[in-house]
Amino acid sequence: MKKYYKFIFLIFFYILIYCINGLHAQNTITILTREPELGVDVEEFEYLYETKVNEYFTELNKDDPVLKDYNITFIFYNYGNMTDRKKTFYYRYMLNLISYIEVGDCDMAIVEDRVLFTEEALMESDFVEYYIGYRQPTIGFFNKLNKNNIIKNLDLSYNDPKMIHDAKFKNDLYGLPYELDFDVLYYNNENEKTNDLVSKMESLTWDDLILLMNMSPNVSLDSSIGEENDLLNFFTEYVSNHYNLTEEYDKNYFKVLYNETGESIFNSLYDTVAKYSNGNTEDTVLINNYDAYYRFLDRDSGFFKGRASYYPFLINDEHKPISVTLPPKYITAIIEKYLVVNNESQINEDILAKVAMQLTSKEFQLFKAENFGSIPTFDISKKESDSDIKLYCNKFSHICNLMDKMKRIYVKDIFSTKYSVPFFEIGALLVKDLKYFLIHTDEDSIETILFDFKNANELVTFDLGIYGVLAYIITILVVIFSIIIIFFVNKYKDHPYLKVISPIFCEMIIVGCTLNMTKTIQDLPPYSEIGARIYFMIWTISDNLIYIPMFVVTYRIYRIYQSSGFMTRSLNNSRLLLLSIIIMSISIIFRFIITCTDDFYYFPFGSLRDPRYPEWVYNGYDTYSTIYQTYMQVIFIALLFMIITTGNVVNKFGDICYTFVIFSLNIVDFISNRLLHKLYYSNFAFDYFIITLFKCIACLSCIYFLVGSRLIFIILYNPPRTPTLSRPCNTNNYSNTNYNAQTNKNNNNNNDDDNSLKNLSDYVALRPTKSLIVTELLQKFKRN
Repeated sequence: MKKYYKFIFLIFFYILIYCINGLHAQNTITILTREPELGVDVEEFEYLYETKVNEYFTELNKDDPVLKDYNITFIFYNYGNMTDRKKTFYYRYMLNLISYIEVGDCDMAIVEDRVLFTEEALMESDFVEYYIGYRQPTIGFFNKLNKNNIIKNLDLSYNDPKMIHDAKFKNDLYGLPYELDFDVLYYNNENEKTNDLVSKMESLTWDDLILLMNMSPNVSLDSSIGEENDLLNFFTEYVSNHYNLTEEYDKNYFKVLYNETGESIFNSLYDTVAKYSNGNTEDTVLINNYDAYYRFLDRDSGFFKGRASYYPFLINDEHKPISVTLPPKYITAIIEKYLVVNNESQINEDILAKVAMQLTSKEFQLFKAENFGSIPTFDISKKESDSDIKLYCNKFSHICNLMDKMKRIYVKDIFSTKYSVPFFEIGALLVKDLKYFLIHTDEDSIETILFDFKNANELVTFDLGIYGVLAYIITILVVIFSIIIIFFVNKYKDHPYLKVISPIFCEMIIVGCTLNMTKTIQDLPPYSEIGARIYFMIWTISDNLIYIPMFVVTYRIYRIYQSSGFMTRSLNNSRLLLLSIIIMSISIIFRFIITCTDDFYYFPFGSLRDPRYPEWVYNGYDTYSTIYQTYMQVIFIALLFMIITTGNVVNKFGDICYTFVIFSLNIVDFISNRLLHKLYYSNFAFDYFIITLFKCIACLSCIYFLVGSRLIFIILYNPPRTPTLSRPCNTNNYSNTNYNAQTNKNNNNNNDDDNSLKNLSDYVALRPTKSLIVTELLQKFKRN
């Protein structure tokens, strides 16, 4: 019995321990951030950082009935090995960030602006979803803070307006400004040569600085560009010395990186890196900041390129007196850091919102500046009007002075052009190729990097030149020709030879074929979300105008030849037209609701390393498209069944061309789409024109087989008589009945549709012999 009591006691004890641990875990807020890069013992800094933050947090919330029981812990993430060339730091960081967030292992995260909305662009990329597992990883997992009542009315005006703007997507706030950083040059302020260069820094370019350094013995530059952020910073700062990379200055500014100036930019970049690294560019690309810093300490003069946030650690270094200046031209890349809240956290959303508000407040930012050297996100222009900002600038005047002088560039903005790839591809792919270029400079590597930059900005449909113009011209001509055909169909709609195929429905099919032909032209720029919605509806209307009229006309013919009795009133043109409109309306309304309610976005075929061809989709594509395709396939199968069933009978009296039209359009669409996705970019313009021409010819062929041959016969052979109507038709003789008289008779009839339908089966048989047609045509030509 005692054993049972002991067993029960142990169970109770373990349950109690589990509950205590669970309660403890529930009261811990975990924040994911990056470990410090330079100047400190990592473990010591992490312990000090977490301890001081908790001291501040505990003191601040000692009287708060809820937050007083919470504490904060940090997960410091290590970027990994600098020499790993298979995957970039940026790519590995995104994978690890999402792995922490998706399972709720962290409640908050401190992320840079180059991570926030990394997947967002007008032209999205399946590269993100394929490698990260989610189409919108940051938008999907990060909380919309402005929806929370605690933060909704929070005053954020003390922050830099640019940081607030960059934290928003579609007017929703996803992050609160946490820290700021930027590039600077550290130097030994006791060296005259170095001081002389610093005095000229605002007027120098990177090329000038490296040249003057090489002319001065023992003056060097120690820098690491192995990490993506550092390389992109250096690259954009270098190019910005020579070109203004802003849309306000030039809407096509990005083209300087791959047009006729592109090759010279990259060759010059390589020469600059080679000069300050003594020809060993691989060492510069692969070295980390820590090693670069200690190389700098071992020299008596020179510069070390690093972040402004290193300043508190470096000025206290006992090795040498160190000062700081801005990079050449005072152009420096800005890094913005935000505190984001994880949607997958198990902690109450209001609690996390309140903690986020406290950890991004002015008071906490001043606390971090004093204890860790962090740079606040303050709007420095308000230093005279805001007492807290003024206090910071008085205590850290060296940082404020730099912020006043510097010319800011935002790397993510430079790479975010109208039709650019998402920034994720820049960090994961382009930087990797840029590294390879700096290590292995050859003809292939420079062609690759030029293509990368061009493809990052443009789609393969850009700059088609004369072939693009010709594609537009031929498409417009075919559209005009289709309108002319519709005019003639309408003009001769009462002619028996045309009336038998229901002119009103033929006109609808011609419109549908013409809209279908313009699909390739719709893939040319400009692009927009509204444009995608419009094209979605155009394609819907095109499909319905082709299939539904074919279906109802074929159904009428099917009923004529398959039914023993024939109800004329049920299948006249008016009723069939009404039926067509009803069927089409169901489909069009269904797709219109999707257009108005769903999220449309471009998902190009290809990525940064492959030519990108525009395609658009919508959120519910898999489900809604399956429903729509099933609807169209049912119509197609029914149409095909009726054509095959009536084919043997109809072939005795005439020909139905719907089979040709349907299969032609489907085959042409399939071939065109496949080719447009697979064409090599260097010959794309010419190939695109050929495909457009191919679709135009296919459209004209469909129109010809549908009504063209009949119109030619009516226009060229239009005698003042009409064939005898009988079933089966005797094509060897014609009645002397005048066609105009027959028309007048029909026009005077009060029930035109019914009378025309009574003799519809006779009209189907209308087809004179070939010899008679030729004889009559020759006689007509002789008379003319």
